[in-house]
Amino acid sequence: MVVTGMVMIGRYFERKLAIEANLRVQKIDVYDDFLKELAQLFHREHNNDDLIDFITLWQGKLILWSESETLLALFHWHESLMTTEERDHSLLMLDDFIRAMREEIGHSSTAIERGAFSHLMINHGGFSKSMLAPCKPATIVIDTKISRYFTTHPA
Repeated sequence: MVVTGMVMIGRYFERKLAIEANLRVQKIDVYDDFLKELAQLFHREHNNDDLIDFITLWQGKLILWSESETLLALFHWHESLMTTEERDHSLLMLDDFIRAMREEIGHSSTAIERGAFSHLMINHGGFSKSMLAPCKPATIVIDTKISRYFTTHPA
């Protein structure tokens, strides 16, 4: 009787781990699609209709596959894009969203400074310097450790 119970408990946990692994693979695909599209957004000419179609489909996948914390990070980033003109704040919200995605698939970002992911995408992701040159210098720096990442200088 005890052995049968142990086998059933073992199978339950095996099944639970298999389901979690499958969910993680699905989430990785969804997050990878987003990060690829975000990185390419500034690399190529894009049709706004295509971008809107992508975001609409992608948000549906995100709602289905993501946990609450990741969705909240997306909402905060989206809200910052719509309500603020400070580039630093919006980039920090993007960074928080990337951190939430990473945490959800099992990666820790605690050793990485806040703002580092946005810095990587902007400075090493093919963003055009000509796009950043006309930007005004940031007026508000939320975290002084990241000011070196986002302060823009006139060309």
